[in-house]
Amino acid sequence: TGLFYKIVCAPLFLVNGVPIEGYILQKSMVQLLFIFFDFAGYSLIAVGVGKLVGLHTPTNFDKPFLSRSVGEFYTKWHISLYKIAYKNIYIPLQYFMLSKVPHIHSYLCNVVSLLVLFIFIGFWHGFVKDYLIWGGLLGLTISIEKIVRAAFQTTPLKKYMPDKWIINIIGPLYTFSMVALLIHNALKHFLGENQ
Repeated sequence: TGLFYKIVCAPLFLVNGVPIEGYILQKSMVQLLFIFFDFAGYSLIAVGVGKLVGLHTPTNFDKPFLSRSVGEFYTKWHISLYKIAYKNIYIPLQYFMLSKVPHIHSYLCNVVSLLVLFIFIGFWHGFVKDYLIWGGLLGLTISIEKIVRAAFQTTPLKKYMPDKWIINIIGPLYTFSMVALLIHNALKHFLGENQ
């Protein structure tokens, strides 16, 4: 599967070795698919080689494009990086703020922790402004999603919550569009284009 992703699928989203041109959202979506097939392909190759030599290599992608929110997407995309950063940055920062900062609201604590987590993930990819902006926008978007979800689940707005089947259909479309828009400025760095 990994070789198929890397050799067959990823090149489908390139034209003459250059990512397909188009409108911002369209171009970002196509390039995001290229990154997925390229990166997931070599991740699956690593899993296969690991099995051949008797090593367990964890899965690094778990159907991220079926995610119903940007927050869910990043728990299924590059899972190894997310788990390490979540365990070593997000959780300790949450614990520190909730235990050491008097009267901090849990939503504010969550927003700050998510911003720090995703800014770190942005800088992990490279120490450039576009990755900082990408990480910050991701953290802010996921924070807003969490606040909106909580508002719909715990307040009188609950009666206006869409049915689950609607969320299962619209959620992945929203997620793919948002992830593509948020990553747009950082794509040139991911794809190794001239900076």
